[in-house]
Formats: sequence, structure tokens, C-alpha cells
Amino acid sequence: MTNKELMICERFKQIGISLNMKQGNFAKEIQTTQGHVSDIENQRKGVSDRIMEIICLKYGINKNWFKTGEGDMYT
Repeated sequence: MTNKELMICERFKQIGISLNMKQGNFAKEIQTTQGHVSDIENQRKGVSDRIMEIICLKYGINKNWFKTGEGDMYT
């Protein structure tokens, strides 16, 4: 994974912490599995565009922040 992809995984993890959600609950909310969430948080898999879109729309996450780290987490 590139450094950019690793940082997106880190921000994905930050979102889950900010929402105070366990991996299993977060996974259900974003229509994936707990194992997939774990793989992303542990930087074994990247965040797909589909997952990013769901998270941004559902939780009001700033897509630019998610991709680049710039700006505020929430819109």
C-alpha cells in the first residue's frame, strides 16, 4: 500500500473511534463485515470508493478530509 492509502486507513479508524462504534456495529452500518473493517484498520486492505462514499454520506464526514487529511473531519 502507498503512504496515502495507509493514511486513509488511519482516518477510517479515527472515524470509527469518533463515532464510538465497535468494529461489528460499524461494519453493519457501512454494509460490510467485521473482518473487512479489521483488515482496513490494520492496514491489510484499503478503503474502497464505495465504503468511503457510504461513510461520508451516512455520518457527514468530509470526503476531502477522508482522502487527504485536510480540513475538518465532519462537514
